[in-house]
Amino acid sequence: MKRTKFSSTAKSNRLPSSWRLFMDALRTYLDNWWGIWKIILVVYVPVGIISLITGPNDTVLSPFLGFAQIIMNIALIYAVAQLFENRPLPNTPTAYYDGSGVIVRYLLVLFL
Repeated sequence: MKRTKFSSTAKSNRLPSSWRLFMDALRTYLDNWWGIWKIILVVYVPVGIISLITGPNDTVLSPFLGFAQIIMNIALIYAVAQLFENRPLPNTPTAYYDGSGVIVRYLLVLFL
């Protein structure tokens, strides 16, 4: 996948315009759209199907589905952070495992 070179503000003291930021974000998404969607679909499809079957008032599975969505968000944030560090987009298992490691370290520091 082609990596996007992000605008550097080191050349001048001016911040990039909002249009430039939008175009950089859109270019990054278009260059990596399939990898990003694989990370999202791993959780979203099963959660969506289970939610349709059980309904919104299910008190047994709802907390687990919410937790799965939180883990998906963490994996997605980790993958996008890797892109902004000019690293390649991690594959789906790496995004979930390394992203989960980040949240475990955060929770350990938070509670200790």
